[in-house]
Amino acid sequence: MKKSKKFRIALALYAVAVLAYVGYLLYGYIQSTQDRNNLRELSALVDAAQTATTQPSETVATEPLPSDADNPGEPVETTPEPVPQVLPQYQTLYEQNPDLVRWIKIEDSEVNYPVMYTPHDPNYYLYRDFEGKDSKHGLPFVDYRSSLVPRTTNVLLHAHNMKDGSMFATLAKYQSRYYYETHPTVQFDTLYETGEYEIFAAFMTQVYPADAEEFMYYRFIQADTEAEFKDYVQNALDLSLYDTGIQPEYGDQLITLSTCSYHVGDGRMVVVARKIPEPEHGAVA
Repeated sequence: MKKSKKFRIALALYAVAVLAYVGYLLYGYIQSTQDRNNLRELSALVDAAQTATTQPSETVATEPLPSDADNPGEPVETTPEPVPQVLPQYQTLYEQNPDLVRWIKIEDSEVNYPVMYTPHDPNYYLYRDFEGKDSKHGLPFVDYRSSLVPRTTNVLLHAHNMKDGSMFATLAKYQSRYYYETHPTVQFDTLYETGEYEIFAAFMTQVYPADAEEFMYYRFIQADTEAEFKDYVQNALDLSLYDTGIQPEYGDQLITLSTCSYHVGDGRMVVVARKIPEPEHGAVA
């Protein structure tokens, strides 16, 4: 009799535990779905605005001040510097959240996200969405050591490697040369102008102890000399899973995309790209 009662109690506790676990999984699924839907709404808003705008102006020129012909002795006023204008596709989002500094997109992939920057609170968007609410997905964000104005040689970006394929989970696909060949560029816009970057290296590594001698890609932000630049680029090329045939040159602007990888403890999957130079005036594109 006592054994039967104990069995029923154990069975009830087991049922409660199973229900709690199922509830936890269901909550996580609902939350994950909501996070992804919110991100898709942001992306759709940007894509729609970009489609509706043909050749948006990057600056707004202020009207020059007229000179006073009746007073030739007065100094002639110079034309004020043009005031940068936020691109139409990012205007609404920037007004909603001024932490938005860039937009990143890899064509035909999940990557189509706002990029945030809060150097005063470096990991603020690690687990927050665009509205600042708790989110397991978080958002891509610029490493606090990188500077956008003036721009550092390298802009280092972080984002989660989500099991649902969102955020920077796409980077793992760059282990395949075929995926690189079909997705060789990254769109990385400022608020004021579009920018296209070509990937030159993709590699797997890890976060090392501070006193280790291995190549620590995450320490490279600014190259004050050509030697520093070449050292970073060569290390990235040496680690790259395949040869892209692209050799960045000193003065190029770089971006480094970083996410977690599980091939080793504290592993990282890294993709590095350089900005494609705009063709000079008069040059054949």
